[in-house]
Amino acid sequence: MTDNKVAKWDAQENNHDSQRRKKTKIRVICIASIIAVILLGVFISKKIIDSKRLEELRITHPQYFDVSNYGIKIYVLNCDEVRCILLPGPVVYYDTARLREEFKNAVSLDDMKLILSTYDIPDNNIIVEGYSDPLYSLYMGDNRGFIESIRKKLGLD
Repeated sequence: MTDNKVAKWDAQENNHDSQRRKKTKIRVICIASIIAVILLGVFISKKIIDSKRLEELRITHPQYFDVSNYGIKIYVLNCDEVRCILLPGPVVYYDTARLREEFKNAVSLDDMKLILSTYDIPDNNIIVEGYSDPLYSLYMGDNRGFIESIRKKLGLD
């Protein structure tokens, strides 16, 4: 081969490599765009579902909204599933009879997390306590690990 033919062949190969790289970049950009659109759709869907659920909770559990601007107390009962109630706090004492009555309208942990998203209260002014009812032999005990895991699930701390 002459130098001229080799140079021409190298130029063609470089051109093919360049085109392949461009096609690869376009494919990567397309795939990334599709993934971004899917993730955005999932995010928007979750926001819509959450806002609908929040409106339902405002109707079914109005006592959990606009309770306090300073602090709140969340009592947690762990039977078959974790149930929560929300009361003004953080330094108020509630007797067992009042708490027992409140737990008749308790909400799930996910619902409580949504309700908490409507508050602008510092995490350190939100107290989470386990509920123990001697009448039903439901005793939470001193389970700090459980309370810490609940705080994390609620998005606190």
